[in-house]
Amino acid sequence: MPSNQHGCLDIIDDVLNFQEQKKLYLEYVSLGEALFGAQWLAERSDWEVLTQLSNWIFDLYDDLGKGDIPRGILAFLSGHFDAQGLFGEIARIRAAVKELDAILAQVIARLEHDKASAIVDLKGITLGELNDRLGTWKGSLPKLYLLARFNHLKEEMEIEGLRQIVEHAANWDRPASELVAAFDLCWFAGLVEQGYASTPALAKFDSIKQNHLIDRFCSLDTTSLAHAQAELSKQIWERQPRLNQPGEVAIIRTELNKKRRHMPIRQLIEEAGRAIQQIKPIFMMSPMSIANFLPAGKLEFDVVIFDEASQVKAVDAFGAILRGRQTIVVGDTRQMPPTDFFGRDVELDEEDNVTADIESILSLFRARGVSERYLSWHYRSRHESLIAVSNAEFYERRLVIFPASGTNRDAIGLRFTHLPHAIYGHLE
Repeated sequence: MPSNQHGCLDIIDDVLNFQEQKKLYLEYVSLGEALFGAQWLAERSDWEVLTQLSNWIFDLYDDLGKGDIPRGILAFLSGHFDAQGLFGEIARIRAAVKELDAILAQVIARLEHDKASAIVDLKGITLGELNDRLGTWKGSLPKLYLLARFNHLKEEMEIEGLRQIVEHAANWDRPASELVAAFDLCWFAGLVEQGYASTPALAKFDSIKQNHLIDRFCSLDTTSLAHAQAELSKQIWERQPRLNQPGEVAIIRTELNKKRRHMPIRQLIEEAGRAIQQIKPIFMMSPMSIANFLPAGKLEFDVVIFDEASQVKAVDAFGAILRGRQTIVVGDTRQMPPTDFFGRDVELDEEDNVTADIESILSLFRARGVSERYLSWHYRSRHESLIAVSNAEFYERRLVIFPASGTNRDAIGLRFTHLPHAIYGHLE
């Protein structure tokens, strides 16, 4: 026994290693008997001889795999007492090879492949590789339709002069969904290049100069708008009455300092209307409010503007028109006319009343032949599809519509949302 601790540990490692090798040896005892026959003597075998035999067997299998048969094997088999029975096996193998060759020829003829050399190589590969390749083809039979479809599209694209696209598609190694995007990119990029090449103005276009002009225009436009606002404010301020003046201003000053019992609006307009108009020259009122709060002949306006005039009855608009020097009527005859649901029918003499059937003040002005101006820019709809039908059916495609962006699939203006618990019906 070793006198130190390290020696004991080495002995224990050797014992464990022996047990593992012993276990591996017992697993392959039967294989050794089958391979080496009489040379196998269990643990008393000559391991050097067995090693040489193993190497010889490995070399033999390598040669056979390459198609080379050592002459010694042929001599051994011819002199073996069982060799006579091998001629029948050889005949069957030759028949099988001949049958396989005929089948491969039939496969090659059926495929009608352009690159016949790639198919003929089937005869030059090993049986294992041939089996794997034929198995792959058999499992891919459902894809033959896609291949035929590709060939059909290939012919059509070549007729259209897109042979290069076909070649790239055949070697495309990215997801198929990206192929269309790549084609669109190339196509539109080509159109851009063609546009630049055929249009000298585009070729000379300077984006930096153009952006400078746009920025300059925006700056001047903003400055002009601010100047107009300041000029308007100045003119209004110059027309403002002084707070310490007597007369109408004194009446307004008195009403502002009251806590209760204020003067009615109509009376206030009657007594101090001119001063109020100088302080607030713009009145925004409905036709009925004008009749209620503005006494006739007391105030006069430079311009009377009717917005949404298709909703204003002619009889309600006369009072406002009489209080202005000029009238602007803004409306759309394609919109719904004013409702008369709560009105009372009054029988009129149609021979004397030529405007009895005119629905709104807008229709009345059109009937009298007043000059018109058409507003063609439409900017309200967030998507062009919302106004497309009306533009085609009602406005004779005269509206200028801003195109909607196609990058966001959700920004389509109209969206259909299915509610599974709702009640739906359909027209027969």
